[in-house]
Amino acid sequence: MGRKSAIGSAILVGLLAACYFLYSYIVGFEKESLARKLPSDSYASLSVRHLRKLGLAFATDDQLQSSVQVIQAIGKILEKSIPSFDLPGEDPEIDEALLLELGKHFKTQLTLAALPGESYSPIGYALLSDFYGLESDFKSTLEEITRQASTSSGIELRWISDQWHEIPIQRLNSSLSQIDPDLPDLDLCWAVFQDTLYFCSQKETLEKLLLHAKEAGNESLEDAMAKHDIHFHLQGSPDLTLFINAHPSLRRLADSAQSDLIQAGGMAAGFSPHTFIEALQLNELDSFAIAMTFTGERHSYSGFTYNPPIPILESLHPLESQRLPPPQKTPIYAYEAAGLDAGKALLHLKEAFLKAAPVATFPYIGLRSKIKFDTGIDLESSIGNAFEPEAVFLQTIDFGTGRNLYGDVQEQVVLDYAYRFSLKHGQTLTKLIDSQLPKLQQFIALDFYREDGILYLNGDSDYTLTSDRFALYYENEYIIFGRGTLKSFHYLLNSSMPSKIETLAPKQNPDVVVGHGGLSAQNLPASLFQLSAVLYQQVNNTPNIPTAFMDFDWASLTALEQRRASSTYHLDGHLFRVSQQLD
Repeated sequence: MGRKSAIGSAILVGLLAACYFLYSYIVGFEKESLARKLPSDSYASLSVRHLRKLGLAFATDDQLQSSVQVIQAIGKILEKSIPSFDLPGEDPEIDEALLLELGKHFKTQLTLAALPGESYSPIGYALLSDFYGLESDFKSTLEEITRQASTSSGIELRWISDQWHEIPIQRLNSSLSQIDPDLPDLDLCWAVFQDTLYFCSQKETLEKLLLHAKEAGNESLEDAMAKHDIHFHLQGSPDLTLFINAHPSLRRLADSAQSDLIQAGGMAAGFSPHTFIEALQLNELDSFAIAMTFTGERHSYSGFTYNPPIPILESLHPLESQRLPPPQKTPIYAYEAAGLDAGKALLHLKEAFLKAAPVATFPYIGLRSKIKFDTGIDLESSIGNAFEPEAVFLQTIDFGTGRNLYGDVQEQVVLDYAYRFSLKHGQTLTKLIDSQLPKLQQFIALDFYREDGILYLNGDSDYTLTSDRFALYYENEYIIFGRGTLKSFHYLLNSSMPSKIETLAPKQNPDVVVGHGGLSAQNLPASLFQLSAVLYQQVNNTPNIPTAFMDFDWASLTALEQRRASSTYHLDGHLFRVSQQLD
């Protein structure tokens, strides 16, 4: 009996070992986060947690498969309007078996990252991946792929062996821009170190990553990502994560905006994006992250961390559970209710703008004094004290009529949206608006007109066109603004807004909840068929619709129908939104 037990135990251990080997060989076990291998000053990263598990999910899940079909259809619709990018010579012909062989080295994590680059290329790009198999096999396969691409395209390319601190690295023999000036300035290189593949756009980026990997204990991007506590908020590990380091990214964004403003000249050149960011104290933003899961309730997270205080965030207040009644005959819509004091937020933006554009200070003082003299109303007090901390945003996709590039009238897809702000001292604000609208209309020659108490402005002189209309309605209790076909505007104007409906979103401490939202996508086969047909005609300036539209299995898009709920939370140093699928 003891011998049989020993044999049975040995068989069981052997089966477990075989299963372990097969899982490791086919699927692959997850390793430590690749964010740990990125320096703390990296600009951004986009990470996939497990390539093969994600591939399996896309191959077996109806909703994910339908999502891929929609993305492919959008690509087909837009392909004629997107500039093509062709390499010189013939298109490279590569044996698909080599690509499959290359794919064996990738199983679990994969991360795309942007890092500070050298002066000739201010941003360096890198692909990091958990590496499986032999480096020599990967090297020979990549060399053969490069040889085939070089032969078929007529571009002489080959990998040259080099090393950095005794770590073997491979570099492409020439920068792509030297082959053709229209190609990107990429000095491609790669190395495998500590079971991680580093594939970079320039040698300096590769060296920086290898140095970070060699020197244990350095601050990494993982330290900043931990502040988001994504695993807790998603109730598990995300399948896809986008992370942006706010400090360097905002600096580069401000530099780029400043350059554009200087080129524009005139009054625009007097505006300083750097000063605007500093005045709003947005330089205290730490990082921004988006994460999502593709299975189960398909949770998503989006939020940013910061070093408090940031004054404009003081405009956010706790909000009781609030959900918008579903708009009738609107298959696709999204809404958000937020505890936002719009008046305080506007005053913060005004202060920052005047600091960033000092030339506007005296005209603003003159305007404020003129309003006070004419009406007795203090501009800033009337705005700062007018709003309740409650705002509702609604947007949907609609169809309207507008002009194409040739001036012809056609049906168009329209993103229609509206905002509703509750007022507590509306009498003063409405008096202010009434006193200034005629002057504004005379000053900038806008053709406003009123119907049933609603102020309208058309984006085209032909009032029968419906795709780009503006509307404003205000009374003592609320103010509503809308743009598009005004479907959302009229819904917010005519609907009664319940203030206490239990949220369907995940629940946390109500004292930190500053917003609730939802999304509904229903009747998608019919809706997306009409949407795609009109969008194709709009983008490609043609009345014709390809026969592929009729051959497509529109009924399969039923799998994409869903409802989602979300809640927005504001903790000290952390503002974030969590969403989940309801059905």
